[in-house]
Amino acid sequence: MPLWLVILLNVLKFLVPSGVALYVGNQIKKKLDNEKGLREIIISEIKDIRLNYRTLINDVNSGDHKPRDIKRRLSELSTKATDTITLLNKKYSVDKSYFLPYQLELNKIITDDEEFIDKFKENQAFTLTKKCASELSDFSKKYDHLFNDLIFTLFVNNKKK
Repeated sequence: MPLWLVILLNVLKFLVPSGVALYVGNQIKKKLDNEKGLREIIISEIKDIRLNYRTLINDVNSGDHKPRDIKRRLSELSTKATDTITLLNKKYSVDKSYFLPYQLELNKIITDDEEFIDKFKENQAFTLTKKCASELSDFSKKYDHLFNDLIFTLFVNNKKK
């Protein structure tokens, strides 16, 4: 075998595995970057949902808003929460019922309030009864942690992969 061919084969023995290693390394980095980007988008969406629910609760407590507007916002937030949790269920196996307290219980607390019901037909601004305001406060204390817990869960799931 000619010397140039031996040298070429030795060089290829070195270059081919190095090239494969670089390619695999780049593919892994690309996948991790995509995962990180997706996780950041999802976390941003969770924070946005949390902010919107907090704003809604503050608005309801302020007494400056109309029942139909509040009902519409509850519906929109519920849809947004459902869309987000469906994605999280597919990607990270998060329970689909995760946001149900916000989607059902919060809705019930607000829409069952006597003042809300009385003002709904004319769509006039309403002020919550003291009982309802107390229930909303208790609700916030009980469930506000869900958003941070979910973000934490995403980080834990990411570390396992």
